[in-house]
Amino acid sequence: LHGGKLRVEMAQSWANYFTKFIKAYEKEGIPIWGITIQNEPMATQRWESCIFTAEEERDFLKKYLGPTMVKSGLANKKIVVWDHNRDLMTHRANVIFGDKEAAKYAWGMGFHWYESWSGGLPMYDNVGIVNKNYPTKNLLFTEGCAEAFKPEGYQRWANGERYGRSMINDFNNGTVGWTDWNILLDETGGPNHVGNFCFAPVHGNTKNNELISVTAFGKYIQNPINEVTVASATNDISYVNTGDKAIAIGGEFEIKKVIFENDAENKQSLTAGFNASYMYNNQDFNSEKVIDETDLNVFFTEEEGNLTGASDLLLNGDLSYFKAFSNKRDFLATVTYNYFSDRIYAIGTNARGSIIDKAVGTLDLILKSNVSEKIALGLSVKNILDPRVERIQETQDVIVESYKKGINIKFSVTYKF
Repeated sequence: LHGGKLRVEMAQSWANYFTKFIKAYEKEGIPIWGITIQNEPMATQRWESCIFTAEEERDFLKKYLGPTMVKSGLANKKIVVWDHNRDLMTHRANVIFGDKEAAKYAWGMGFHWYESWSGGLPMYDNVGIVNKNYPTKNLLFTEGCAEAFKPEGYQRWANGERYGRSMINDFNNGTVGWTDWNILLDETGGPNHVGNFCFAPVHGNTKNNELISVTAFGKYIQNPINEVTVASATNDISYVNTGDKAIAIGGEFEIKKVIFENDAENKQSLTAGFNASYMYNNQDFNSEKVIDETDLNVFFTEEEGNLTGASDLLLNGDLSYFKAFSNKRDFLATVTYNYFSDRIYAIGTNARGSIIDKAVGTLDLILKSNVSEKIALGLSVKNILDPRVERIQETQDVIVESYKKGINIKFSVTYKF
């Protein structure tokens, strides 16, 4: 504990414990994909920790843990070394992966993002160096969180940007997977047994069921497939491989708020929810690639553009009122609103503009009531605003399609036998 070391005479017992741990979990129906040898092996923490130099970790893997896992029938479990920051990962890789007897047991290397603790910048290049020098070994981001929790920082956009920068740079340098440290924490940034309170993408309010979430996401797409317009009198559409690569990067913010709630025997509450998602996406168009792979003569109007079906902005909101009259009778009313911005339906070719689905928003009302122990009533009114749905073609400024979906009203009666 607190930065101690593994005694040599206990190394085999510690290796045995790994195998017993895995088998005990899997006996309960919980599969184990893999293990790391030690979390942050070069850090003396105020919580559970154990120091391993690179040579000590190499020898423990080579002489004890690796052979014991194989002997116990667990050779298929992934063993991940290092599991610490990017700053020293190249040295750790050279010592462990450079030893053939140790390297044969290692699936890859895990790393964290806390090398900036001393005031420096994230060392993304080190990830690429390890990937280049040891291409058969996998790189896995195993922990990252925004430290030093403060309640006023719930909606700090910089936290989401930090996730985005790390994901983009790590994946571009050869990382095969990326995991958070804490996907969900409570309103205090915990629980944590030593007071190490942090931020998370999702915070739940354990006192009144409130929720605040900030998430970043990114995707690198090889050989993106999109719908494109085809030269024809009827403006035909076809799916083609439009280029070599595309990227999508964005962020999402979500909040669920209890406006009021009483603690009376017959509960009454009013809650509101809001979700906003913004995404930047871009791809390069390659007409020659389409012609080589298909029998279509496609010449893209633009050199680059957005992915089909991808809106830049998505908004969702809801307001719910609940009233209990007794333990058998209650009423729930919910109003929801959903919006998406303009999105490409088909990419323009041969000097014609892209076909665009114009932005639209929908408003719905849902009423539910348990009028007795056995009878429930429901009423839903969908698409109340009944907006006009339009599909246009850019450049030519032509309306390709225009219609209204109409208002959908549904009434239901449910009886429980």
